[in-house]
Order: sequence, then C-alpha cells, then structure tokens
Amino acid sequence: MTKSQLLLILTGLSLLACQPRVEEQRPTIQYVRDVLSDKSGAEYSLLSSFREADRKGDIVIIGSEEQCSAIGTQFTTCDMFDNVDASLGSDGLADFGGEYITTIVDDANTPYSDYVDKGDATGLREAVVRSVISAIDTTYSLTAYDIENQGRKAPAKVIVLADFYQQQYGRFDVDTLLRSTGCGIEVITPMAAMLDHVLGATPKKELNIGIICPADSKDSSVYQPAVSEMLSGMTVNCFTSPAVISDTCNVLVSFLGRYIAAGNTKPLDAIITDDYSILPSDMRDGLWRASSLMSAESLVYGKYLADGIRFACPAEAVSEACFKLMRERNLFTHKISLPQVLSFKTVYRKEEGRVLLTPISFYVQD
Repeated sequence: MTKSQLLLILTGLSLLACQPRVEEQRPTIQYVRDVLSDKSGAEYSLLSSFREADRKGDIVIIGSEEQCSAIGTQFTTCDMFDNVDASLGSDGLADFGGEYITTIVDDANTPYSDYVDKGDATGLREAVVRSVISAIDTTYSLTAYDIENQGRKAPAKVIVLADFYQQQYGRFDVDTLLRSTGCGIEVITPMAAMLDHVLGATPKKELNIGIICPADSKDSSVYQPAVSEMLSGMTVNCFTSPAVISDTCNVLVSFLGRYIAAGNTKPLDAIITDDYSILPSDMRDGLWRASSLMSAESLVYGKYLADGIRFACPAEAVSEACFKLMRERNLFTHKISLPQVLSFKTVYRKEEGRVLLTPISFYVQD
C-alpha cells in the first residue's frame, strides 16, 4: 500500500468520524410501517397529497363526547383575541368566525385508558393514528349499516387530540406518519397547550406544578413522567390529585388542601387541570380565594402560591394555541360568519372488524 493510498484511507475514516451519529429512533407501530411501505395505498396517497394545509379545511377535535363538547363550545364562543392584530383582548367578534369546527366523538375507542388497563398500548396507538387519518380523509359513511354509500366532508387543517392518553401513547406515531409522508397538518394537544400557556415567555429552570386530573382517573402517576419529558431541560416537580367537585368548597382550594396535607411546602408556580368539567371561572375564583388579602382562606393557602402563578384549563388553552397557530400559518378563512359545528362519531363494525365514521349532526348557527 502506497503512502498516498494510506493517506486517503485515513482521511476517509476521519471524515466518517466527524459525521453526526445516527441515534436509534423509537420504533413506530406496525400499522404506520405498513402505510409508509405501501406508497400506492389509499392512506399514503391521502396523506402525501397534503403538503400544505388548506385554509378551506376544518378544525377537527377527536376525543370523548365530553371533551369534544367542551372544546367545540369553546371554539364557537371564545373571544379572547383581537381579530385584526391578534392582541390579547376581546373585540366583540368570535375568534374563529368563518371556521368549521368538526368534532369526532370516538365512541368506538373511548375511554382510551381501557386500552392501557388491558395491556394493549399498541391497540391504543393504532386507534389514535386511524382517527387522525379519518379526520384528514374527505369521506365518511352515511350510516353504520351501509358502508357502501359515502358522504363527502372537508379535510382537517388542524387536528386536536383532546385526551391525555391520545397524546401519551399515539402522538409519536401520528407525528412519524405525518412527517414521513410530508403532510403539513398540525396536531394540538391540551397538555402541551396548557404547559405553553403557564410557562409564558420566560420559563423557569425549575417548575413546581399542580395537576388536577379527572375525578375518575385510575392512575394519576402517568402525568409526572409525561410532563417531565415535554419540559426536558427543566427540573419539574409535579403534584397530581384527582378533582373533588363540591358545592361547599372550590375545586382549586380543595386541591391546595390536599397539596398541603401531602407535606408539600414549595409554592406552586402553576396549576393546570385535565378535567374538562372544571371551568376557567372555577380556577379564577379559587385563585382569588387562596391569594387575595380580602379572603380569609389566603391566610392558609397564600404562601403555597408563587408570585405570578398561572393556571390553565384544557379547552381554553387549546383554543389559544390554535388561534396563534392559525394566525402564524395564515389558515383562517377570513369569512364573516359565526363558527359552524359539524359532528361525527366512530362506530365499530364487528362484522368487518373496522371502525366507521358516521354523522351525528350538522349544526349551522344563524
């Protein structure tokens, strides 16, 4: 071997050593791999055709009936921003005027936690991916009894996965599928939206956060690792407790009582709730009671609330995140009309072993 050949080999090895190392990616589910491998298939063709989201599409919400109703109502009634300059503050106009809000009540798969209880995380991940594809698809079954006759609907331009378990188990697979097919549709999740809201423009290095989970939660421990992963780079201390709804005690004040009883002493920087039955007004009232000098309860609870503490509820945080996203990407229709609501549900057809998307109602506001 000549010196020149040896030099070329050493140079090549040096260049390879300088290349960024390819980290092993988390494996996606088989269904996603099947879609990506069949480039002539219906699913791949559908997703790859949406390089950029069409402003004529719908805002699609997928989740339980309660979640879809809460977020759908928020989208049709909220007026948190100025529609001209997008500044925070009411202008007397619906934030999502001219938009179609489509809800997909996922009766075939909710409650999603049942999948986890049965040890079928893969089934849950696939159900989330399929529901997203159905939101992007432009067809639906007219009835659950006639799978041949189909109606036409607008595709999604923004998708909201309303349930925490959808995000925790299916978001990775959804992101993998959309990214790999070049689909430009954005997906919003309440937990991410709430964390963005409470962090604001100046996130801290350490965050003490309280999470009020649904009263029927079977495992409140799932939130800490999820939030820590989403806020990687920060030290996150979570205290999670189910909601206690009472006519005699505010839900947030009750939560603070359990926080203190558990031996916690650090002031909370933020409190968020994953319970859709808790309204922003409940949270505001609780914060006033716990912190206002005019309230006797502040003597007990005030020191457990950090200066500038922020709170967030899922439906309100999602609408805020969606408004900002649509302004940034110029996805608003700019039509002058009230928001319109279209509702679908999923139905499991045991005969074919498949889930159908069928209409519930098409409600047009005057």
